[in-house]
Amino acid sequence: ELHTMWPLLADRLLASIQLLTNSVCNLTERAVIGLTVNRERCAALWMGNPAVATVLAPTLGYDRVAAEVKQALAQGRSLVHAVPGRTDIVRIGDDAVPVAWLTAPHA
Repeated sequence: ELHTMWPLLADRLLASIQLLTNSVCNLTERAVIGLTVNRERCAALWMGNPAVATVLAPTLGYDRVAAEVKQALAQGRSLVHAVPGRTDIVRIGDDAVPVAWLTAPHA
């Protein structure tokens, strides 16, 4: 077998790699460099997201958490603020999960 199309395939592959490289460089220069993160806004958006309920579901049970989420959404509150007595922490059984754990990167 001579594989007469291998040179064309290699040429197109290299052209595609070059196009992808240029695209990534362009994206970096125009969108990523100079980008700043507003940590407070990100934390507020995350804590207002009903997906936070997934942290509570294993301990409190799906039905109870679903009812809490439904009630919090109806009242226009975040689920974290709907948990009685605590606005800075989400309670999971006897353990406490700090809000920072839900909003900050960690290993």
